Amino acid sequence: MKKQHRAILSFIVDFHVINGFYPTMREICDGVPISSTSVVRYHLNKMTALGYVTTRPGRARGISLTDKAFTLLEISPTKNIISADEDHNLLQEVQRLQMQMDSLKRLHQAQIAAYEKERERLIGELSRLQVGQ
Repeated sequence: MKKQHRAILSFIVDFHVINGFYPTMREICDGVPISSTSVVRYHLNKMTALGYVTTRPGRARGISLTDKAFTLLEISPTKNIISADEDHNLLQEVQRLQMQMDSLKRLHQAQIAAYEKERERLIGELSRLQVGQ
């Protein structure tokens, strides 16, 4: 993760804790600092693709952090982080995405285990071939 991404995520958390609502792109631009809102949008798009934030198009304060962002920042999401006026659909979407992310983690771990097993098999076979030379 880029240093600037971490700075943006930290700013979003701090801003939300202090103000009770998420920052606008202009506020992120001023708070990090970043040269323009288009640069903020670029970084937010990247972090959305990486699963650290969600955005709600057409809403000035439509930025939300995911559990992945909280894990990266090593903080716990609390009721203070998710404002009371967040609608039910957003919370359901976050929960759905969390379940999907957990499923992908399990799949990834299974794939890693299979690759490690295959690696060990190949190392053993290579050793046997070298002994036979």
